[in-house]
Amino acid sequence: MRNSIRQIAASSVALLYALWSVAAAHGYSFNQIVPDVRQPVSASGGSACPVPSHQLTAPGSIPIRWSTVLGSNPTTIITSSQTPAGQVNEIQQVIQQALAVWTGVTATSLTPSSLGALSQYASADACASDGINSICFDQPDLAFTPGVLAFTRIITADAIGIQVGNSAPSTEVGQILDADIYLNPSDSTVTFATPSALSANPNSYDMESTCGGP
Repeated sequence: MRNSIRQIAASSVALLYALWSVAAAHGYSFNQIVPDVRQPVSASGGSACPVPSHQLTAPGSIPIRWSTVLGSNPTTIITSSQTPAGQVNEIQQVIQQALAVWTGVTATSLTPSSLGALSQYASADACASDGINSICFDQPDLAFTPGVLAFTRIITADAIGIQVGNSAPSTEVGQILDADIYLNPSDSTVTFATPSALSANPNSYDMESTCGGP
């Protein structure tokens, strides 16, 4: 009897430990990064506790651009304008509207002044580890598995002094150094439409919503 009680107690402790381990592992995997404690305390902070990813919001601290290379076979973006210049202008306006949703949130430190000027980049491979936050409509990636419409790839500093591309070195652990948004460019069954073109293309995905939150 006594041995049975001990076995039950041991099994209960093992179960609790397993459940705690699962919860702890989950905490390390979502929007958090573990500091690199191999670095000096001045760089790592001296703790291995997970640190939330975060973006500095000083004026002009977030450079942002989008690639004007748009998929045509298959078509990726549907706009109401039919001219190349009009299409680019319409897409740029939609991106700015999507950004305004984030900077318009009440009580956030992210403001319109936090963003640099939205620039255009005439290259399909704008999304790269370069310290510039880019939006790409015609850049393939292995992350586009079946069912993936879009995703954001984020590079976060696990120590102070980390640099990506031409970005300034990180000043805080958890600092986001690069965040690029990819929209699926190669699925013939998937199209994105600007708000003005969405009603005429009800089977398309709202481009403004996708750019604002993948």
